[in-house]
Amino acid sequence: MPDHSPARQPNAWRSHFSPFRWGQNNPSQTTSRDHTPPEQLWPEMDERGTRTQPAVDVWAFGILAHTLLTGTHPLPGTTTAARCDAATRYAHGTQQLHLSTTLPPTWQKIIRACLARAPTDRPDTHTLLTRVRHAPH
Repeated sequence: MPDHSPARQPNAWRSHFSPFRWGQNNPSQTTSRDHTPPEQLWPEMDERGTRTQPAVDVWAFGILAHTLLTGTHPLPGTTTAARCDAATRYAHGTQQLHLSTTLPPTWQKIIRACLARAPTDRPDTHTLLTRVRHAPH
């Protein structure tokens, strides 16, 4: 009797459970301006929703950390469209960040570094993790 277990048929398992196939069949895994809240988008994302730099996760962490720690967004605007516009202006150098004054100085530095305009100016994930671990809670 043939063994049909996934361990015996790795290609079948990979084709069924591959992230590419799963992403195609699961629209919630699509990243684009239509599926991601605009205030969590990063300035170097292209118009098709494709990540163009590895530093995009660091950008998203900065937005989320500020929002979770303060209850406010680091980019001005009362609507998601306004915050999206502010992110675009910030990326082009015509808008400044509005970090909350309630953030401790250590967290202000971490978040400001995460939200640097140039992706190359943002910390890598290892450096970011080290800074977060040593930040006061």
